[in-house]
Amino acid sequence: MAPVIIASDKTQLTNFSGGKAAYPVYLTIGNLPKAIRRKPSAHCLRTPCKRQGISKKTLRLRNYQLFHRSMAEVLAPLKTMGRKGIVMVSGNGQKRKVHPILSSYVA
Repeated sequence: MAPVIIASDKTQLTNFSGGKAAYPVYLTIGNLPKAIRRKPSAHCLRTPCKRQGISKKTLRLRNYQLFHRSMAEVLAPLKTMGRKGIVMVSGNGQKRKVHPILSSYVA
């Protein structure tokens, strides 16, 4: 088994033109040293920021739904590989069947 860690945090993109924000999702293997593991990614998920005449409660609910659906899409391959396993090359050059399992989510 290979532990997988995902993390996400709100990142403010602009302060003066509408307060745009992004929610990057970082994915790493848990058995790597922290110095290697904590490298920022350039990919992120955006949520809609304009209200367009809907209530704050409705907008909040839509953002939650968007986040959960996006995470389900991002993690779908991990779910499949965790069940079936995937052949990977280890540090010593040998091929091994690995089952990546989501071990933690840091938000």
